[in-house]
Amino acid sequence: MDEVSGGPVFLPRRRAVVLVVLGALFRVATRRVQARGGAPIPHSAGPQRTVFVFAGVEVATALLVARVIPPAWSVPHLVLEVVAVGVYVGLGFAWRTTPHELREDVLLIRTAVLGDLAVPLSAVAAVRVENRTSPGFGTRHVDDGTIACSVTSHTNVTITLDRPREFTFRKGEKREITQIRFNADEPADAVQEISKVLAHPR
Repeated sequence: MDEVSGGPVFLPRRRAVVLVVLGALFRVATRRVQARGGAPIPHSAGPQRTVFVFAGVEVATALLVARVIPPAWSVPHLVLEVVAVGVYVGLGFAWRTTPHELREDVLLIRTAVLGDLAVPLSAVAAVRVENRTSPGFGTRHVDDGTIACSVTSHTNVTITLDRPREFTFRKGEKREITQIRFNADEPADAVQEISKVLAHPR
């Protein structure tokens, strides 16, 4: 990724959300994980559980509603419920099959549907476990010199950059940043793996 050699870069989503969801369902059916040559770092286990619960509740509710609605509404109701359940399940699987990716020279922090963040390891000074609430979701400004990239407001890994780096947000706003927060299912393991690569740069 030559475009990230100077500092962190926001990578916008290139496909419509429906295609991301369908792609996730296909990867689950074929038992594939979307990691392109790097070490996967799973994330968003909590949100995955939440949307799967929503999908289960949606199925239970749909069965109850199907018993009381007029027969003429059965087909439209079925279509709506299939779409709703498909979105919940597909979104959960999108997060599961699109882990963060640690490569030799870059850490790719991924959200599946909210855009990704590419962080060149040459710009990283340190990484640590740090449980924080970083309001919002996706890639966003948190406070002076800090951005976060995650599916929810919970982050548990903090990257400290080697010096202030200019970062351009999705809408073109520019800020100098010194820290990046993100979420990992096993933050201690993520920090250990990233630190190993930092200790032996290639």
